[in-house]
Amino acid sequence: MYVPSPEAVRTLLRDPDMRFILAGTFLSARSVRELSDRYGIPLATCYRKAKSLQGAGLLRAERTVVRSNGRPVTLLRAFLPNAEISWDLGRVLLTFSPEGRGREMAEVVGLPLVE
Repeated sequence: MYVPSPEAVRTLLRDPDMRFILAGTFLSARSVRELSDRYGIPLATCYRKAKSLQGAGLLRAERTVVRSNGRPVTLLRAFLPNAEISWDLGRVLLTFSPEGRGREMAEVVGLPLVE
């Protein structure tokens, strides 16, 4: 199993769009179009950033469903091994502990995690 380095995660989390994509898929799987509509990210940008997150192993295709028009759509889900999300003094904190690397912390500010 690929486990991203803490530095790789920090680099990706510096991008607000990528934080929204991860936050939007942490609790439930969503399509790129849903993420684009929900967070106001241009569709092409959302696809590109979701692909980057998938390449880093932070986002995975959970399942493919068929829409009413017969077209398949892939639902994506955030994947952060041993991740915890907490609220501290008005900040959302994402704590992750990759296997064999000790405990690392990345702070994510202002993520809308409530479904």
